[in-house]
Amino acid sequence: AGSFTLETIARVGYRLAPLPAADPAGRDPAPADSTAAPAPPVPAPPVVAASPPRAEDAGRRPTATTRRTLLIGAGALLVGGAVAAGLAWRRAGRHVPTAEALQLYERGALLSREALPGQMRQAVTYLEQAVRLDPEFGAAWGALALAYSHLLGHAGEVEPASLPDRITGAAARAAELDPGNADAVLALIALTPTFRNWADKEERLRSLLREHPRHWLAHGRLAMLLYQVGRLDEGVAAHRRALAIEPMLPIAYAAIIRSLSALGRVQEADATVDRAGQLWPGHPVLWITTFNHLVYSGRPRAATGFASNADTLPTGFGPRQVEPRLRLARAVETRAPADVAASLADQLPLARAQPESIPAVVAALAALGETGLAFDALDRYLLDRGDFGQPAPLTATTERGTEVLFVRPTATLRSDPRFATLLYGVGLDDYWRRVGVEPDFRRGAA
Repeated sequence: AGSFTLETIARVGYRLAPLPAADPAGRDPAPADSTAAPAPPVPAPPVVAASPPRAEDAGRRPTATTRRTLLIGAGALLVGGAVAAGLAWRRAGRHVPTAEALQLYERGALLSREALPGQMRQAVTYLEQAVRLDPEFGAAWGALALAYSHLLGHAGEVEPASLPDRITGAAARAAELDPGNADAVLALIALTPTFRNWADKEERLRSLLREHPRHWLAHGRLAMLLYQVGRLDEGVAAHRRALAIEPMLPIAYAAIIRSLSALGRVQEADATVDRAGQLWPGHPVLWITTFNHLVYSGRPRAATGFASNADTLPTGFGPRQVEPRLRLARAVETRAPADVAASLADQLPLARAQPESIPAVVAALAALGETGLAFDALDRYLLDRGDFGQPAPLTATTERGTEVLFVRPTATLRSDPRFATLLYGVGLDDYWRRVGVEPDFRRGAA
């Protein structure tokens, strides 16, 4: 196809010789996809040993079978070389990590993608060991900074006060060893809370993606920000770009399911549930997302059947996780006062004691028709006002999730005058004016 030529090395074998990709005017051709990452440099041509020539073959042209065999072998070498060249540290002049450090780096990256409970701390441990073994491994330092940023807001995983210094320290080391390291830049962006910093953070993420359009997590974090500001359709598109780069992202699938359900695209959400279930049967986030999708899209009986199926339960899930959800599904289905009261007895103590649980509880309250309680909880969570539950002080570093305002069950709240007041008080109206967009629900898309 004009990409390479096959050269003979006398008495040794064959090698690939890449051809320069230039037009007759000497200019490089424009890439077909302007958003794709630059192709990695081609490694030194590999050599394939050949059997010694036989006397009876002297002067013969290669047979069709011989030519086909050579081309198949050459193709295999080309693929292998491209994989190796895709590793940042394999580029000419870059540090080559030790084998043990590289293995630890890859393990940490895998656990970061899977996003199972407790795994992020293990991912951090692997990456800390990698940079300890090979302090010059810039990519591992960037990945470590990014892994630390995953722990922000998860106090049970690590002492939260130590995280900013850990992130900045690892990111600085990555930038020193690997200037422009995208992981390090993304980790530093994460230090700024998304809450009330939506516009500035969106621009920083988009700037990073202009430089690194193949960074799947940057697409993912942009998607999560877009969900927070009611731009669900754009968020789904951003997460799908992330999945096109890295298909094994359970959190991306969960977010897409929630957003498609909120947008009323129930069949698409169902198909995504099926696909995610095939890839990660028993993933806890996907299990919860699937249950919520069923119960909040008008299928509480299907949600009950799903939650009652022991074969689909995530590891470690038992009556404590299942029974409150069964009571919620029953209350949504019957609306009987006794059933609603039983579900509220599960939901309200949790939200009053733990402000971080309020978004999930608000979705349930809205689905149960408890509009007043839902607004009381939101006022406490997003504005720290009112008398609902424990105080929830807001500081410059406080993170709050606003996606709950745009999920499917809270659609019942949006016609209430208190909803507009809440949007104004939180600052979302100002964000929409500043960036010149409207949320999906105002455009009739959700």
